[in-house]
Formats: sequence, C-alpha cells, structure tokens
Amino acid sequence: MKVLVTGATGDVGGFVTTRLLADGVAVRVLCRSGSDRLPREVEVTQGDLTVPQTLERAVVGMDAVVHCAAHLGGGGRALHGQINAGGTRALLAAAERAHLGRVVHLSTVAVYGRKSDGQVVRPADGYDPFPELRDDYAWSKIEAERWVHLYRHRGLDAVVLRPGIVYGGQRDFVARIARRIARRAGSILVVLGSPGMLLPLVHVRDVAEAVVRALRMRSAPAEPFDLVGPGMPTQAEYLASRSAARGEHLVPIYVSAARLLGRIAGLPSPRTARALAYRLAWATQSVRYDKEPLAQALGWCPGIELAQGLAHLSGPAPLAALRARRPGCRITGPRSARKRSPR
Repeated sequence: MKVLVTGATGDVGGFVTTRLLADGVAVRVLCRSGSDRLPREVEVTQGDLTVPQTLERAVVGMDAVVHCAAHLGGGGRALHGQINAGGTRALLAAAERAHLGRVVHLSTVAVYGRKSDGQVVRPADGYDPFPELRDDYAWSKIEAERWVHLYRHRGLDAVVLRPGIVYGGQRDFVARIARRIARRAGSILVVLGSPGMLLPLVHVRDVAEAVVRALRMRSAPAEPFDLVGPGMPTQAEYLASRSAARGEHLVPIYVSAARLLGRIAGLPSPRTARALAYRLAWATQSVRYDKEPLAQALGWCPGIELAQGLAHLSGPAPLAALRARRPGCRITGPRSARKRSPR
C-alpha cells in the first residue's frame, strides 16, 4: 500500500508517518522543503497545499491520503481559510482526479457547537451553528470538513477523525486558556474555567493508531468519528498528574468565565464582544464525547491512560521498536483494487 501524508513534519503527522512505516507501508510525504525530522524511509515530494498543481504530482501512484496538515498559528482568518479550508479542498480535488481508494482527514472536536455542562456530544449534532463567532482555527476546520462532506457526496471515499486535545510527543498541553506567573518556589497558573472541567484528551500515539485502522476499513462511514482518550480527566486531575510526571510545582488558580463576561460586554464593538463571550463559553464547557461509533467501526478505542501518556513526552518511537511490538501487522489497501471511473 502507498500512502501520501501531509503535515508529516508536525507532531501528529510525524507519529502517523512512523506508525505507517512500522506496518510496512510505502509512505510519501508532502513538504514545502526538506526536513531532518523525517525518517529516511519516506519518499519526499515538494509541494504546498496552497499550490494545487503540486498536489496533482503528489497523489500520482498513491492508494490513499492521510491529511494531517493544518495551520495553527496567527495570520488571521484569511490565512487559515487559505491553508486549512482551501488547501483541503485542493487536496480532495486531486485525490478525486487520481481515483484514490481512501482519504483520512484529521479534523477536530472544535467543529462542534457549545453544549451545556454534563451533556454528550455526538456527530449527529453537526457543526457549530455560529462558526463566525469562533476563532480562526475552529472556523477554518469547519469549512474544511464541509469540503470533505461535499466530496464524499461526489463519491470520494473519505474518513473523518475528530481528535480532542492531542497531547504527548512534543505537545506539552497545560490548559485550554491559562497564563503562567513564575515564582521562586514554582509557578502559579491562572486557568480559565473550573477545576472540574472535563478535558477531552487523546494521546498522539492513539491518534496515529486510529489513522492506521481507518485506512484498513472496508468502506468509509457516513459519520465522522470522535477520538477521545480513556477517562476524560478534569482540569485539576490533569494538572496534578502533569506536575507529578514532570516534577514541577504548579499552583493553579481558577477564574470562571462569568467574571470576564462583564468586562467583555463593555467592549466598544458588540460583534467583538459576542465573539469573545462565545469563545470563552466554548472553551470552558465540560462535556463528554460519544466513543461508541469509533469502537464499533474500528474494533478499538484509544487506550493510553493519562499517567502513561505523560510519561512519554517525546518524539515518535524508533521504527524497530514499533515493529517489534506489532509482529506480522500489515495494512491491506481498502479499495486500491477497485478504482472508480472518472466522473
């Protein structure tokens, strides 16, 4: 099987690439330039999500695509839209023209709208009904998923995975919104939200495993899969475990979103005030996610517990170690032998 991976120089893409190589998959990675972070076993093709002609070359000869690349930084809504939404659209178009057997799209639970504390979020809930109020990243990922949905209706075989908060590897997550204040005896962390707020954490290795299993599926499901690890610790439980794992003395001080809403309401721009209030409310929600569809479809659920995940804040394991853990484990192409006719 031959798989193109986008975002292979990032944390999630790097783990996905290493996991695929461990299963004997021929991996090609799309990069704007070379990188010493890439395993020597991969084939590197230079390209850019914002330059469609480079994507045409990248998908030639591939059986599947795993789309991990995304813009997470600043630059405003236009840049996020260009890369995350427009780049996804261009990649899907190239995959369709090349008649690829499978596309696995890495999305996020951030595409959902806000729910009241204690409720369960399910794929049937759909996208956030107020995308214009969300931050640039969430907005762009909603737009990207809409393109995936459209191309699925056109016949493209696509699986959508929606990870929660990814941690592990190089990702040292602390809190959704927090500010650290250094002190001689340690650090004070001002955290927005409550100690009991649930965190939809998932370890980066479990994300990579889900991708591999999504590539094995015989047919793509109609609904996306939420990808959240076991337990869902509270913010207080997570910070305590993280401090213990790192040997760090961290004193959290929690600030409720309600205390900030009064100040936000006084902003000169009502539109800005509404957006900030909604983002705060979304970031401090305490909800659970329905993992049963993922378990039934993949025959597996994320299983890396918090203590184990925090003990491995490092890069992907060497290929030899991964292969030793999974002797004889190989991926077979989902639909590579059944190419569709051009539309």
